[in-house]
Amino acid sequence: MKKILTKTITVLLISAFMLTFFSACGGAQNDEVVPEFPTELGDGLDFDGKEFIFRDVVHHGDTPLIPTSMENALDDLLLEHYEKTEKKINCKITLLVGNGTITQYIASGMKYADLMNSQFGSIFSYYKAGITANYNDIPGIDIHSGKFGNENLLDALTWGNGTYGVVAEYWGIPTPYFNDALMFNPRIIKTYSQPSPHELWENDNWNYDTFEQIAVAVTDTTSDPDRPIYATGLSSYFLRAAFFANGATVAKENEDGTLSFNLPSQEAATATDWLKKLNNEIKVLDPNTNGSWEYYCDMFSGGQYAFLSEYSWVGLSKDNGRVGLNMEEEFSWVPFPRGPHGNKEVLATYADANFALFVPINSETDEIGYVMTELFEPLYEGNNYGWREDFKREVFWDSTSYDLYIKTLESAVSDNLLYASSANLVDNIKAIVRGSKSVQEAFESVADKVQDQLDRDYNNYLKNN
Repeated sequence: MKKILTKTITVLLISAFMLTFFSACGGAQNDEVVPEFPTELGDGLDFDGKEFIFRDVVHHGDTPLIPTSMENALDDLLLEHYEKTEKKINCKITLLVGNGTITQYIASGMKYADLMNSQFGSIFSYYKAGITANYNDIPGIDIHSGKFGNENLLDALTWGNGTYGVVAEYWGIPTPYFNDALMFNPRIIKTYSQPSPHELWENDNWNYDTFEQIAVAVTDTTSDPDRPIYATGLSSYFLRAAFFANGATVAKENEDGTLSFNLPSQEAATATDWLKKLNNEIKVLDPNTNGSWEYYCDMFSGGQYAFLSEYSWVGLSKDNGRVGLNMEEEFSWVPFPRGPHGNKEVLATYADANFALFVPINSETDEIGYVMTELFEPLYEGNNYGWREDFKREVFWDSTSYDLYIKTLESAVSDNLLYASSANLVDNIKAIVRGSKSVQEAFESVADKVQDQLDRDYNNYLKNN
């Protein structure tokens, strides 16, 4: 795993001016000048070389918002995007790795960052500590424009009368990390004469049953006993994705806004029954049920899994992330197959390890909104994607996968796992699948613990503020 050092990138930017109508005295003809670089920020935005500090956190050895030139295609594209932005607003951007001392900085009156990448749960903790700025009070930014996450996610990062985090859907990829990312190997599926998951998706027939049919066909432990092929492995990510794709939730919101533990439920029971069938009856899952995330990624990259469910960042680039670094053949993306109780409009769930961007209270709050609006450029620019067209070509093997990735981002919802550890969920689903616990026993055994977490980390604060 590469060692991440603090990196600083400074960019001197020359602004591009928006030209509008010029009128002259004496009834002269008005001429419309079409701007070369249209911007919604107004005429001649120029920060005169002012510094803005962005901080990222290290996750699995990566700092997604800090690109390193020539390291991989994804970083090169993001670096180019920073450099293009510099031509408009003439500022200095310093990128640093976060070191967990934000509270000490603020307590001493020192600026820690103007924008920071952090996990959902950490942002809520900072909000409770009173050190996050309300995006509704920051000028120059419209968080509801579609650039900063869908309304479901903004709602999950809204507490009291303000919104304190936004999601980098179209900038700074591979953040955010959503849980239901499903990659598949088209060669394996074609070899065993199975329909493409893309085709099944287009025909609204991508579900537990059709996944199961493909899984049975591609599982082959006899052709080459030394290199058996399985549908996938019993990873924590696959378990959670199956759970969420059937409409199961860990906590429900009550009328007063508090959260209550919501398991067991019919949705959870159906999901775990399906997982038990895959693992114990038709045996399409790798019998190694204690593999690390690196193990599952390597099995997929090595052509021994037809599918891999992971956080989205793992497979976002052909030469970035665990899968991309090791994959020697094409792989594709598709939403996780929907369970019988699943919502067809929800293609992904953001769980506890997902990241968002927040603004510390002692940052340049009067100006950072304008900078963010430039960086979070629109998804579509005229008839092309702008830099995202390059991202699409460099990172995804096929256009359908890219389109489904964007659809997944736009429909994702947030589970309330940010207020309670996902380990309680995953460990007990595994126990159910292995047959050591019943559904009722598994979830009732942690009900009090999870409810205590919800009360301590969310409900009590909500009631007292």
